[in-house]
Amino acid sequence: MSLALFALSACTFALGFAEFVAVSLVPSIAAGTHLSVGSVGMMIGIYAIGVSIGAPTLSALLAHAPRRRVLATSMLVFAAGNLSTAMTMSLPMLLGSRFLAGLMHGVVLALASSTAAAAVGPERSGNAIATVFGGLPAAGNLTKHGV
Repeated sequence: MSLALFALSACTFALGFAEFVAVSLVPSIAAGTHLSVGSVGMMIGIYAIGVSIGAPTLSALLAHAPRRRVLATSMLVFAAGNLSTAMTMSLPMLLGSRFLAGLMHGVVLALASSTAAAAVGPERSGNAIATVFGGLPAAGNLTKHGV
């Protein structure tokens, strides 16, 4: 596996891990912030809304920007959104930081697949995309087992 495909797969692993682990943390976050479980649970839905908006909209807006720069910036903003989520004590900040992270999740997933396909050519693009997206089920499997 090339270094580029490995890096993209690591990105999708990070995206998946942050998405999947959040579900198991809802009760702990609710207790730590003194918010209701239902209120904190909204962070799961708002993240999904961010992903569904970020993938088509932001990817289209950023289509002519250099891929490497967009991917790197998106991952940095994704990390900042998750760091902000971990440090917040208010519901508006919790939801805003999760929405921001979700937006970046959508951008990275959209660009990761097209970047992987372009890196290897049409004859191996399916395998490259599968390799990159292999990070998502790996993260799901890891979080499913209590990590």
